[in-house]
Amino acid sequence: MLIILLSVGCTTKNLWVSKKCIGDGNSYVGGVDINPICCSGLKDIDQKGRYDANGDLNFGTGRICTSKCGNGICDTETEDPYNCSVDCH
Repeated sequence: MLIILLSVGCTTKNLWVSKKCIGDGNSYVGGVDINPICCSGLKDIDQKGRYDANGDLNFGTGRICTSKCGNGICDTETEDPYNCSVDCH
């Protein structure tokens, strides 16, 4: 059996996208969003609920850019012991 693959006009220029940083409180899906970058001064953490009570990974959740992790207060809307242990003990 002979299989021949042909290129049909896809070039690397079609893959480039303009880069804007991701702002405070905004989320993205790693592996889907191309090279996500949090804006300056923000931390890139797992979204709350990414891990269950046993510490096992829940698939289908993404990441978030935040200024809250590390401020000494556990923000229960976005933080939990798995994504920001410094604030949530």
